[in-house]
Amino acid sequence: MLTIFVLASARSGTTYLSGLFKKNVKNCISRHEPYLDPFNHALFGKPIYFNAVENDEKLRPYLAKKKKRIESFKTSAYFEGSHAFLKSANRLAVDYFPNMKLIHLVRNPLKVAKSISNREILVNKYRIPLRYYRADDGNSYFRWSLTGKEPIYKNFDLNKLTPFQYYVIEWVEIENRAMHLLDEFAMHERCFTIQVGEELNNKTVLKEMMHFLGLQTYNDDIIMDCRKNVNPKTVTNVTKQDEKEFQEVIEQLPENYLEIFKKSECYRKLGVFNK
Repeated sequence: MLTIFVLASARSGTTYLSGLFKKNVKNCISRHEPYLDPFNHALFGKPIYFNAVENDEKLRPYLAKKKKRIESFKTSAYFEGSHAFLKSANRLAVDYFPNMKLIHLVRNPLKVAKSISNREILVNKYRIPLRYYRADDGNSYFRWSLTGKEPIYKNFDLNKLTPFQYYVIEWVEIENRAMHLLDEFAMHERCFTIQVGEELNNKTVLKEMMHFLGLQTYNDDIIMDCRKNVNPKTVTNVTKQDEKEFQEVIEQLPENYLEIFKKSECYRKLGVFNK
């Protein structure tokens, strides 16, 4: 079975992409974030913590169970479009899915951070159940985010970061994990990159992606009418203050976290690292 995962931050089009696979790809199981399947953990919450502290003894059972569940599907392909993949499974995924293919969704980090910040406000406003979990260290963490225990955060005083800045740092970490995975395991030739925005809404690009992945579609045309997971009653407007806070974070980050943005064309297209 062809197994496909997504390299992406939150708020980068994973819901929409999952819908595209469901409506267009033959003989394919498409999942976004499989919360309702007890045998296929969504990899949010504790797996993110276990990955952060490198407690592989507790992390591996989640991936082993996911592997077994995916292999139980009698289809040609399995697709999972979730930003949990790089938060929980970036170090160990190749052990369980050595032949996987990948889709790298790249969205402007200012828009990502602003959209996640807005989503967190809404989640807390409406008191979404289980939005926090208690980890082995006794502390509570937001279920869908990095923990702040990851090494990149040691360069900052967490108490002085705005939520927007916290998620800028998360985006940088996620993109570094993506490139490290592709480099370490020589997987660039198995990864299709999409710029979120113009390319994710471009039929020609999506057809190229399907061909690249070796997938069969129901029709020659691509059905684009798929749900987008927008923040209700909220517009992602990046302000001058956001731009200022972004630059503060970038200037404080060690150079080794910024090297990928100088090397890869997909980041140069964003324009935010060219200034």
